[in-house]
Amino acid sequence: MADIVPLALKLLYKERGRALLDAPELCRTRLGAIAAGQKEEVDAVVVALQLGIPQAVLAGPGAAVPTALIDRLVKEGRVSPSLAPVVVQAWINAVGGSAVSPPTTPAPAPASLTAAPPRSAPPTASPVAPTTPASMRGRLRPDSAEGWLALGDELGPDEQASFQGQGWGKVACYAQAVRLDPSLAAAWVNLGTALPPGASAKVGSEELREKECYARALKVDSTQVAAWVNLGQALAEGEVVEVRGEKLRAVDLYLRALKLEPELALAWQLLGLALGPAGSVSLLARTFQRQDCLVRALGLDPDLPDAWDALGEILGEKGQATVQGQVIRRVQCYQNALRLDPQDALAWADLGVSLADGQTVLVGSQPVVRKDCFLRAISIDASLAAAWSNLGEELGPNEKANLQGTFRSGIECVQYALTLDPTLVHGWVALGTLLRPFEKVELQGRSFTRVECLGHALELDPQYVDAWAELTLVLGPNETVQVGTERLSKEECHRRGHALLSPPGGAAPGPGASGSPPAGPSPQSMPSVLGTAPAADVTVGIGDAETAEALKKLLATEGPTLLGDTPRCEKLLTELLPGDPDVVRALIQALELDIPERLLAAQAYARPADDLDPMEGSAQQLQKATGLAASDAWWIVRAWGYALALPGYPRP
Repeated sequence: MADIVPLALKLLYKERGRALLDAPELCRTRLGAIAAGQKEEVDAVVVALQLGIPQAVLAGPGAAVPTALIDRLVKEGRVSPSLAPVVVQAWINAVGGSAVSPPTTPAPAPASLTAAPPRSAPPTASPVAPTTPASMRGRLRPDSAEGWLALGDELGPDEQASFQGQGWGKVACYAQAVRLDPSLAAAWVNLGTALPPGASAKVGSEELREKECYARALKVDSTQVAAWVNLGQALAEGEVVEVRGEKLRAVDLYLRALKLEPELALAWQLLGLALGPAGSVSLLARTFQRQDCLVRALGLDPDLPDAWDALGEILGEKGQATVQGQVIRRVQCYQNALRLDPQDALAWADLGVSLADGQTVLVGSQPVVRKDCFLRAISIDASLAAAWSNLGEELGPNEKANLQGTFRSGIECVQYALTLDPTLVHGWVALGTLLRPFEKVELQGRSFTRVECLGHALELDPQYVDAWAELTLVLGPNETVQVGTERLSKEECHRRGHALLSPPGGAAPGPGASGSPPAGPSPQSMPSVLGTAPAADVTVGIGDAETAEALKKLLATEGPTLLGDTPRCEKLLTELLPGDPDVVRALIQALELDIPERLLAAQAYARPADDLDPMEGSAQQLQKATGLAASDAWWIVRAWGYALALPGYPRP
């Protein structure tokens, strides 16, 4: 087995712990991404996991002896007899346990090689005294850089071999290899990989950290793909490193790796994670943005949980992407991430946020709703403040949930979230909505009313429109709220929130305060076909009162949760209006732009007649984004307003 697989397995188990033993697909994905081209070895490691071999190792002596584990892997797992001992040893090194002897009797160790002092093992494993690996006995020369590299490859991260009366660990072996031959690139790469976080290795008179080891590897051999990828991961956000005379960021390093190996899924994933929301790179004769990189990674390897997590975050509520020919939306991204890694607390929390009220989805074979997701996230990582806050909002002021043996109400959950993260804006807004008019809570050594919670949220983030909307609803006519150094009236809160709701670019051309459509042909008189005119003048020609009525009946039947489930809404509208596919597309485009939700939110801002009507701003937004004719955009917005039964929206 190539040395990278056992090392990667050890590091992966160190990162995931026993949760890895319940996630064979995650194990396959992570090892396959690191050890590209070593499919047989990776598959054998996963087969061993599925057969329960690491669990047997953890059970300690009496559960199984190494030879029995090897036999089982050969007979039941159909792993080759030459590979099986190495796989079992790799798992023993990863989880802690006794050394495996190959089926053949090893040669006796020469006098110069003695056993290292015994080391303590994890509580669940039997204490053992590691020795120099059998394959190295009798052939390690003190002046051979390749020999020290091979010895380091065979040792586990916590193992030592004794040579000429001195103990040698993995890091020491690699350091000795590069002292003897500074041009041995593989030894530099392995030295960097073997170093614990924040540690350094002494090479000659220098103390070198992980990233410096990778830079040395690339100095002597710029084709080391692993060095480019690992160096990128070792950099802090925004950090620049000098390699071969060039100053490079993580993005640049991943690009170098992909130029050498364009099909490396892990590098595409890391590139996507490193790019900012507006970032882009040129590669393979095209431009890739963050989403493109993640889709490319998943197209090469759909078993990358971190890529699914990140893609779900990028897509948001209305977005979609095509992965391996399938249209994927946010909820599916988190479902896929959790299929691969059921212990990903953030994915559980994000899935909960992405679900609509009352929506049920399957994670594996388990049906879950929003509350279940937040509870599962907290059970895995109780420090996730956002999960506590979202759970509290989901529970409301009266319902309680059993959390770690304690029943907590919605308000108590949000309070706990704010003790974990006092800057969590959503938590302050949630608390403001859950408290009753005269109720107070104690936080940060003082008491807060609901108005004060909302005011504090806006001190943290003045752009949080929901807080302005809630203040507009709860403040009395003569009541004020303190926001930073300002004391604001209900009217001023209303004005500031309404300004945030207006789309960028100012008012749309049209009648302004009147709220009527701009001049042009009446929508009712247009034919029911979608033209193919240029984007600036696309005409839907809807104008059908029955269409608006059908949309209203659909919302009345399905309820407001339909607004959060675009695929279902599109399906039902298509069934309801089979002869008007272009009308359906225009209505769904408005839904994807959050226009119905914007119209609902605007009800908190009943502005005077001289202010910009929310219908006007929404129509402008829809027209600009889709290229619809102005009159058609107005009709679509009015149809949604009518279907939502909003005041001021008669049937179009």
